[in-house]
Amino acid sequence: MSFQEEDNGIAQVKLMLRRLGALPSVLDEKMQSLAAEVAEKAKDMAPKEYGDLRDAIQVRRTAAARGADGRFISSSPGSNYEVYINNDHPSSRPDVKNVGQYAWFVYQYMGYGNTEGAIMVHGKPFMPSAESVALGAEKGVEVGGRFLERAAEAMRTHVHESLTKIVNKYIS
Repeated sequence: MSFQEEDNGIAQVKLMLRRLGALPSVLDEKMQSLAAEVAEKAKDMAPKEYGDLRDAIQVRRTAAARGADGRFISSSPGSNYEVYINNDHPSSRPDVKNVGQYAWFVYQYMGYGNTEGAIMVHGKPFMPSAESVALGAEKGVEVGGRFLERAAEAMRTHVHESLTKIVNKYIS
């Protein structure tokens, strides 16, 4: 092996290490944009009649992650993004101070699709309005409760493929 071939090999290793060094920040940017996409999907799935609820769906960066048991792991490396409902977001309803006063109830108990998950209120399933259902149909989604977890599930493959594509680009 000549010195030129050795130098070329070392240069290639250095280049790969530089590219790998950039990978965490590139992935972090992509994670943030993907979280924003999940938030938009969740807003599309949230009922319109609780418009402030849609506005309260936000993305935040957190250094903590959840373990398999659902508990927070505060020492997790890197950063994570979570899509959440800001319960302190003000409500435009005159009888309600902030979204947190009704967000949990709507999220937990409003049905979607064929009344899935809906509770009975005044003898009828608690479901989104016809206007909300029509808006959701225009966007190809079912409007109603559990919109955060349903949005995350709907975006799971897209998120995985997007991140895998970036990693493959940087390691190949």
